[in-house]
Amino acid sequence: MATGYLATITILAALQQVSRTQLGQQLDVSLYNSTLMLQQVGLSSYFATGEEPEKCGSAAPYAAPNEAFPTQDGWVMVAAYQPQRWRKLCEMLGLEGLASDERFASNSLRVANRAELNEVLGAAFKTRTTHTWIGTLSALDILCAPIATYREVTRSAQYRQSGVETYVDHPVAGRVRMPAFSIGDAQTAAMPNLPPPLLGEHSATVLAEYGLTAEEIDTLVSRGVVKTTSLPMPDLVGARS
Repeated sequence: MATGYLATITILAALQQVSRTQLGQQLDVSLYNSTLMLQQVGLSSYFATGEEPEKCGSAAPYAAPNEAFPTQDGWVMVAAYQPQRWRKLCEMLGLEGLASDERFASNSLRVANRAELNEVLGAAFKTRTTHTWIGTLSALDILCAPIATYREVTRSAQYRQSGVETYVDHPVAGRVRMPAFSIGDAQTAAMPNLPPPLLGEHSATVLAEYGLTAEEIDTLVSRGVVKTTSLPMPDLVGARS
């Protein structure tokens, strides 16, 4: 998927060059290179230090605290590694001593001593619910967000208004709920969606477009050269939710 998105960007950039210079170009977008581009933070750290980044779960390897903490009823993501936000977090939690603790005096020291820091912060965040923490942290301008399940996401008001879900009616699977491609104008977004074609569904149509007669197509089908399907296809019934 990432390679497809990057290929689209590359093609659009090439079209801009064509419009200016009338010169085309050969585009090479590979799965491997796309994977490497998604490793920018880790690779940058490796290039800068020569050391392999440690696996640290949800935490950002370059900042602390900047990760998810368990709460009384779920999880909350907290990013308070900037000096001012770090001090506010300590005061809010009633842990003023952390701000003056030599182990946590700077972001780099907090990263180096992440395990000790998280033991203290984790115990504090478990005392209240995620919703309570979000309200308290937001009021102090400390970056935070709940860690939501897919069930919670798809039931939220933001999701219902996002237009990122659609349905297609499939002749075999029935009505299928699926993610939509939500980028584009309103006219594009309102277009009906078709299910993936069945094996051989469009064989006759494609061959006819290339000039074969109905008799020639029937001959190819009868001899097993071309596969077709006899299942009826629904009308354009897909609709966005």
